[in-house]
Formats: sequence, C-alpha cells, structure tokens
Amino acid sequence: MKSSTAAIIDAVAANQHGIAGRQQLIAGGLTTAQVNHLLRSGALVVAAPNVYRVAGSPTTWLQRLQGALLACGPGAVASHRSAAHLLGLDGFRTPSAIEITIDRRRHLAIEATVHATRRLPRVDRTVAGGFPVTSAARTVIDLAAAGATATELGNAIDSAARLGLATGEFVSRRLALLGRRGRRGVGLLDQVTLDNGGHSFLERRLLRLVRRAELPRPRTQVVHRADGRIVARVDFEWSAEWLIVEVNGRRGHSSDIERAKDARRRNELQARGFRVVEFTTSQVLDEAGYVIATIGAHLGRAFVPDVPPKVFT
Repeated sequence: MKSSTAAIIDAVAANQHGIAGRQQLIAGGLTTAQVNHLLRSGALVVAAPNVYRVAGSPTTWLQRLQGALLACGPGAVASHRSAAHLLGLDGFRTPSAIEITIDRRRHLAIEATVHATRRLPRVDRTVAGGFPVTSAARTVIDLAAAGATATELGNAIDSAARLGLATGEFVSRRLALLGRRGRRGVGLLDQVTLDNGGHSFLERRLLRLVRRAELPRPRTQVVHRADGRIVARVDFEWSAEWLIVEVNGRRGHSSDIERAKDARRRNELQARGFRVVEFTTSQVLDEAGYVIATIGAHLGRAFVPDVPPKVFT
C-alpha cells in the first residue's frame, strides 16, 4: 500500500505528465519540509523553479510543456508553434520548441520561449489536449508576427477551417480588433487570407488563380442535401452559372467502390443541372493557364436552367 506522501504525489502528478508544482503538493497535503525531503532524496527532481518531475517518469515534450506552464503561473497559455501543434494544425504536427504566452513581461528561468502580451481575452483562449492554449485564430496571428512563412500560415488557416476551429475571415476580424498598427506579419497575413475559404492548400491556390484572373469569386465548401442526406460537399460553386469546380488533391480513388461513389456524386450534381469540372493537383499547380481558360469558358456560356438553383447550406 502506498504511503500518504506517495499517494499525494500521484494524485497531483497523475494528470500532469508526471509534473507537480510546489504549491500544488502543499495544497494536496504535504508540508514544506516533506517537499524538501523528497527533493533531497531524489524522489522529486527540479524541472523548473518550484516545479518538480516525479523521479522515473518519462521525460516528454508534453511533460516539459506542463512544467513550463506551471512555472509561468495562472493565466499562462501554450502559444505560437506549441499551440499550433496541440490544435493539430497542418505543418505543425511535430512538436518543436516550447512557446508560452503570459500576461506581463517578466524573467523566468525556464527552457521555453516566453512571450508577453497586454491583451489575451477569453475569445483568444481555448483548451487543446488538456492544456490551455491560444485559439486557432490568435495562434495564426501570433505565428505571422513571429515570422512564419506564407506556406505555414496558409496551411494553418486551411486546417483550422477544416477542423472547424476558425476561418480566414475570422482571423482577419480578430486581427482588426486586436489592432493592426505596429503588429508584425500583418502584410503577409493579409496576402494569405485574400484567398481563404478553401480547406486545403490546393483550394487556396485555385482561389488565387481565380482572383488574379479577375473572374467572379465562387462560393466555397457548399453542401448539397436531398431528403435529409448530404449529396455532396463541393469545393467551388458559381451558383448563377450552375458551375461546380472540384480540385482533386487525393492520392487517387483506385477501388471500384470509391470510383462508384465519385461517379454517383457527380451524376447527382449533374442531374440537378450543374456542370461539374474537375482539375488535378498538377493542373492547378503547373497548368494555371489551362485551368483559368477552362473556368472562364464555362462562366461565359449561356447555359442557365429555367429554375434558379436552391441554396444548399
């Protein structure tokens, strides 16, 4: 049977990846003398000021993050690349250096990059993986200020939209409310969000081609339903022209079942009166002229059914 001291340590550290703060242990029932004895005996190992690792617990990125958050105190959140990783944003699936944001600038002797901010309202906070983190929109804004590339920002926005965390439009609104003057990365973020609305890099690339060709902007990610079921979610739709454009970034639907699903979906859309045009990854990336010429030709046709399309959302 475990001693009461061991039980208290386990209770505190069990859900914190083997990490415990001094005040947590004391609040759990240990005395200051007992904590100091555990440190001298090696049962606890210093991980950060007033933060300890239970001896024998595996050292992991999550444990280091937990220790950094405890050392920074209440209100600290994982941010920037750490938040992007915890939120599951594309391009940040591998954990990197630990980054924390706190509410005021102060020196902290921890192995992490600590950012200070004057404004971190509730709308810019969330929880991911059990950790307090900046929201997806705030994370993208912070990444831009910290020097993330256009590709990294685009991937982050695409995946945030796909995961239902934030859209490019919401990122732009948060940026406007937080203040644009003097904030680093604003110009690059503006450039990236011009073509938001897709759920992938490939979809954003097509939106960029459409914008640069000065063609009408399509609706994106339009859901078509019938009899209570989803017929299809289409990448791009020019409703007035009854045109649907799909970009196929998948590695390929090679099985008969998958090809049959694709054909049935396309047939149902065509039966509603839509023309369905599909482009491959290589066409969108390497044959921009062909893609734009094809879309432009379809938009210029005088093919419009008598009944206007319903809005399926």
